[in-house]
Amino acid sequence: MEISKNIAARWARELGMADTRLLSNDDNAPNGFHRLMLNGSEGNFGFSVVEAPLSNGTPQSWAWSSDVSSYVEVRADVVTVAHWDARGSSQYDRSAVEANLDRFYVRVLSSKPRVLASVASLSSDILRRLISAASTTDTATALFAFLYLFAEWREHTIGTASTRLAKKYGLQRFDDPEVQKLAKAYYGHFHNLLDKPTGIGSALTTLPTLVLRHASPIVFQQAHMALEQRGDLDLFMAAPAKLGKGTGTGAHFTPPGIARSVVEQAIAAFGSELPDRLTILDPACGSGAFLLEALRSLADLNFSGHVSVVGYDISDNSIPLAQLALQIARDEWPGGSDKVSINVQKRDALNSEEWIPADFIVMNPPFAPLVELNSEMRTQAQAWLGRSVSGRPDISMAFVERAVRSVKERGVIGSLLPTSAFRLVSAERWRRSLAERVSMRCLASLG
Repeated sequence: MEISKNIAARWARELGMADTRLLSNDDNAPNGFHRLMLNGSEGNFGFSVVEAPLSNGTPQSWAWSSDVSSYVEVRADVVTVAHWDARGSSQYDRSAVEANLDRFYVRVLSSKPRVLASVASLSSDILRRLISAASTTDTATALFAFLYLFAEWREHTIGTASTRLAKKYGLQRFDDPEVQKLAKAYYGHFHNLLDKPTGIGSALTTLPTLVLRHASPIVFQQAHMALEQRGDLDLFMAAPAKLGKGTGTGAHFTPPGIARSVVEQAIAAFGSELPDRLTILDPACGSGAFLLEALRSLADLNFSGHVSVVGYDISDNSIPLAQLALQIARDEWPGGSDKVSINVQKRDALNSEEWIPADFIVMNPPFAPLVELNSEMRTQAQAWLGRSVSGRPDISMAFVERAVRSVKERGVIGSLLPTSAFRLVSAERWRRSLAERVSMRCLASLG
């Protein structure tokens, strides 16, 4: 059979998807080549190239734990599609599938789970309960209890390792008695919901390593939204946070597949010769989606140098979410955790303090016309944009402006931007100025 890695790369290329490793070297994986295929916020699926079928229930549990709906196995002559919601699996002739991958992918997309639950939504339910149980003004305790439960789950410890986990993950509040009290009160509910979920119609086992590796960007972004808005949490749809005129920030969230695509384009634009030491900055990091995908992309490229990931965010809630997610990725770095350093700071990225010079700046900055921002943010953004814009400029343009001034000479910027930045007549002077200072390598519309 064709080399497994080539098969995965060909499927990803023909379907226009990003692929990433499913399992780490420590996961005791069965023989085969196991990946995730990513396509924005929906349409993701697990993917294995194997000689013999995976054991019964394995693809379903892998898909469930990774927060994707389907799992595709490719064997010598057969392609099998399994679903985690107990509909069994379907088999197809491999040659027929690969002759028309687009049609096959439409079939995979049409077979969404009939059950609304997901590992992300169950996790959100736990956070809602923690928020309700905590003091009305103490969402931080709820957040750290939530993160502690996940760290404890990953480490297979039960209430006895708070000091060690606080040190390992760089989150000192893990050792706070109030955090411990709240986490202990909801330990049973956490495991009853997640370990072996019921009412879904399939004998699933939730694997914490896969949840924290692949579902954590969605889980943690939902957590961030719940804490910022303190309201009921919808299923993840990558929607912007509510924005009130004069009070908002324009924060919004990034599907992992889109973050991965932006990062891959940035790395490709840099060229084949990456320096031995890389600094990667996200000045609006949220729960760390772009920085996570940067680490995963470099790991897939077998990068053996040192990586420093730096994140800024204005939100108190973002910092511990990003810290935990990035620490887990650091632990799984193929070259050893000592080759990755993490620096996540609460910081206003548009104030006068210098950004760290970076080889890559990757980001999904806030989107909002300046007139809809609070007065401080509006003044800061206008100071960076100067006279290059008029009318209704967007705050995201100020982040790009700062990035251009902060990236290293050979560095690359990868950013999502609202279409208004490219279409507004009032931003034409800014676009012209930008084109004179940077070399545009890739420009794509996402909808």
